[in-house]
Amino acid sequence: MNIEVMIVEDDTRIAEINSRFTKKVAGFEVIAIATTGEQAIELLEIIQPQLVLLDVYLPDMKGTELIKSIRQSNPEIDIIMITAASEVDIVGQSLRSGVSDYIVKPVTFDRFKNSLENYQKKLEKLNFNENLTQ
Repeated sequence: MNIEVMIVEDDTRIAEINSRFTKKVAGFEVIAIATTGEQAIELLEIIQPQLVLLDVYLPDMKGTELIKSIRQSNPEIDIIMITAASEVDIVGQSLRSGVSDYIVKPVTFDRFKNSLENYQKKLEKLNFNENLTQ
């Protein structure tokens, strides 16, 4: 079963690159792309991806604001931030909000693949192990 992914990125070229990168990693499928926070919120009322790849700077809101909205309406959705924002406060705020990983642009395929594969391993451990061990 594939992990369903929604990409939230205002730059359509980067959204397409992220989509192509995602498709190259076994076990992942892009089911939607949103270019604004509002569009992402509307899509999340219809679809339930397991993972959102989220940019910090969107034209209508910050990704950190969108995280709050996602947490309120869909707390089971996981988030990986992909952004040019490297400010420590944004990274910290995102991680405290429960973001799984934080990738700084420009994204290399190796870093992207590593992030998705690590996420996949965490999911497998949670789904298949009734008792967690060290």
